[in-house]
Amino acid sequence: MDSVERHPAGLREATALLVGSRLALLVLALFALRYFPINAYNRDHNSAYAIPLAAGDRWREPAVAPDQAPPPVSAHAEPSWIAVWARWDALWYVRIAEVGYAERFGVDDLPGTHGEPPATGFYPLMSLLMRALAPLVGSPLRAGLVIANVALAFAVVLLFRLTHRLAGADAASIAVTLLLVFPPGFFLSAPYADSLGLALSLASLSAALRGSPAVAGIFGFLSALSRPMGVLLAPALAIQWWQSRRADPSRRSWLGAAASLLPVAGLAAFLLYCKVFFGDPWAPFHRQETWRGPMTWPPAIFHELAGGHFALLAPRHSVVELVAAVLFLVLGALAFRYLPLSVAAYGLGATLLPLATSLFSFSRLALAAFPAFMTAGVLLSRRPALARGLVAFFGVLLGVFALFYFSWNWIG
Repeated sequence: MDSVERHPAGLREATALLVGSRLALLVLALFALRYFPINAYNRDHNSAYAIPLAAGDRWREPAVAPDQAPPPVSAHAEPSWIAVWARWDALWYVRIAEVGYAERFGVDDLPGTHGEPPATGFYPLMSLLMRALAPLVGSPLRAGLVIANVALAFAVVLLFRLTHRLAGADAASIAVTLLLVFPPGFFLSAPYADSLGLALSLASLSAALRGSPAVAGIFGFLSALSRPMGVLLAPALAIQWWQSRRADPSRRSWLGAAASLLPVAGLAAFLLYCKVFFGDPWAPFHRQETWRGPMTWPPAIFHELAGGHFALLAPRHSVVELVAAVLFLVLGALAFRYLPLSVAAYGLGATLLPLATSLFSFSRLALAAFPAFMTAGVLLSRRPALARGLVAFFGVLLGVFALFYFSWNWIG
């Protein structure tokens, strides 16, 4: 019998925390609608799409400033308690699900130097799933909320099982708890692709560690179609295959080596699509360069660190993002002591990749680096008082960050 099945209490606690924390976010969304004014400037300058409110809904956003191009409008009206989740990148995913990649509208500033459609900065799997599910739930936005939260539930189970197997029940409980209360963790319930990519990456590495390379490769292929970090599964799966082969020389199959290339194939499929339809195979990278900055050597982040005054929260020069970067780098390095090489290598790679350009949105992007949460679980399982204090602190910040998001303030 699986060891986790002999300890169901940990999973029950994780499930209760998942449900409770997500219900709390819903309450905060309603609170923000009633008591927090919309940051209309951020909305007008960053709204790729507009979600009309259902007839009869009493809550109304302020009108778009007359000097700003109005965004394209969704064909699906929503009640305000659903529309409040459509902020920042969530609107891009809804837009792609409804009108595709190729459209360009007046609101699309930052045109880029290569002429790529701005939507190509977002990988396709999330929007494809939203489009497929929309007829069943009523709209792409609702589909995005369902997909994100179902993926989060799977990610919680997978993270618990993997950490339990490698480090024990206490570490597993703390790792899951930290993931759910990590201040930017509300993004895992928003219609973003973060929870989808997280669940697929966890499924891929879990399968690899169980000795199922083909399954691991398929999940890796899908992960690379959902988030940029998915392609980092390729070296992680190759490491796991090589170590398994060395541990058991009788296993001569090259299936694992071939399967480790599937995440690269997933990325290549998206790049080929961009080449065929837009004439630019590097469109996703060009668009990210426009938003985040170029990927150079030495990493461009060093210019940011030396480039001026830091604010507490900001797209650039953010103290919060800098603290998160230091924390994840330390945990990423310590992971090599406590976790299998393949898992630790993926975690460090998922931390370093966004830092190759800037601190822009780092704390949200770091949600993909789940080995950091596993390592934190191992370390804090020996210091339960510190773990409880950190969870309480993170829980308060989670609520504050979510309120910022709902009211169109920058949070990452």
